[in-house]
Amino acid sequence: MQPIGKWVIAGNRFGSHRTATQKEFGYKLMSGRLHKSPPVVLTKLRGLFPWYEVDTLQGEIAIDNGGTVTAAIEFPLGTPPGAARAFKFRSSFIGSLFDFSTLQSDALSCRVPPDTLYRLRCFTDPAGFAPIGRPSLGTEGGSMAAYGGAVDTSEWSAFATDRTQSAAEIRPYRNDSAYEPILVGQTDEQIDSWMLIGDSITVGNADISGSSGASDPGAGDHYGNAGYAERAFGIKNVPYVNLAKSGSRARIWATSASNIRIYSLREYCNKGLLNLGRNDLGAYRARDIIEALIVVYRTLTSFLSRVVVCTIVPATRTIDGGATIEGQTTHSYEQDRLDVNAFIRSGVIIPVADVFDLESIVRDREGKEVKWRVDGGPWSATGLHPTRIAHIAAAKVLAAML
Repeated sequence: MQPIGKWVIAGNRFGSHRTATQKEFGYKLMSGRLHKSPPVVLTKLRGLFPWYEVDTLQGEIAIDNGGTVTAAIEFPLGTPPGAARAFKFRSSFIGSLFDFSTLQSDALSCRVPPDTLYRLRCFTDPAGFAPIGRPSLGTEGGSMAAYGGAVDTSEWSAFATDRTQSAAEIRPYRNDSAYEPILVGQTDEQIDSWMLIGDSITVGNADISGSSGASDPGAGDHYGNAGYAERAFGIKNVPYVNLAKSGSRARIWATSASNIRIYSLREYCNKGLLNLGRNDLGAYRARDIIEALIVVYRTLTSFLSRVVVCTIVPATRTIDGGATIEGQTTHSYEQDRLDVNAFIRSGVIIPVADVFDLESIVRDREGKEVKWRVDGGPWSATGLHPTRIAHIAAAKVLAAML
C-alpha cells in the first residue's frame, strides 16, 4: 500500500492516458475528461502534463516545440461557468509546456469523496507540434450519458478555444485524437496505485474499436476502462495509469535513454503490470527478448513493491477472422514465443505468484499447437489482438490477482 499522505493516481478512469502516440502540427485542443476517484478521500489534486512523443522504435523523443496549457476541475459535476477549480502553475493560471518534459501543476486543495465522478477540462495551445493520443473511451453516446449527460469528448482543431471555465459544449471534432493529461491526488488513507506498461494488447485495441481507428461508442466497461488490464482494475476499483503504447517492444523499453513515462510517475505508483515481448517476436530471438524483459522488470522492481508480468498471447495467421481453429496457423517464430513464456513461468527471476498467464486464458486446449479459442466467437479476429470476449474473460482472472 502507498503510505499515508502519499500522492496516488487519482482514479481508475485512466485507461485513455497513453502518452503521446504521435505528433501533429497546428491544432489546438479543448477536452472534457470524466474521471472517477479511487475508494479513498482525496484532499488535493495535481495535474501532470506530458509533452513528448513516444515512437515505436525510438522510445521517447522530443516534440521540437513547447506550448501553453490551462486546466480546471469541474467538481461537483455541473459546476456553473466560471466556478470550476482552476489549476495554477507556479501561481499562474497558464502553464508553460517545455519540450521533452512533464509539466506539474501546483497542488489544488479539493476534497473529493471516494468513488466520485468529476471532470477535467483542459486546453492546450502548442507552438507547433503537439503530442496526441487515443481519444476518450467508451462514453460518447454510451453509458456515461446516465450521469447527467456527462460525456467525454475533445475538439482538436485550429479553431478550438479555451473553455475550461465555460459551460459550452465541447464540440467533437477529429475525435480520434486527444491530448491526455494525468491526474494525481493526495490521500491520508492507504491504497495501491498501479502503472501499466505494454503494447497494443494492454492498450486494449480490439476492445476499444473492434479493429483500429477511433473508439466505438460504449467501448470498454461502464467507466470506459478498455482491455483486459483496465477492465480488471475497474472491477476492483484500483487506481492506475496506462502507459501502454501500440507497437512497443521490450528491447526499446530496455534500451530507451529516457523512460520519462516511468520516472515521472514513480512517486505516484507502488505496483506495476508488465506485458511486453509480442512485438519483439520475429525481430529478435528468445534470448534477446528475455534479456530485455529482465532489464525492464528489474528497473520497475527497483521502485515498485510488486510487478505482475504477463505471458505473451498466441500468435497466429487466420483465414477466417479467427472463427475456427482450423483456419489458424502459427508463425515461424512460434518457438521463440514458447521459450519466452516458459521463462516467464519458470520462477527464475519473476515470482510465480506475480505471473499473469494470459496465454493460458485465451488459448485453445484441443490441439498441440497454441491457437486462439473460438468458443462463443473469435477470441482474436486478427491472430494478434484479443477480441472483446477475450479481454473480458482475462480481466476477471487478473482482477482476482490484484
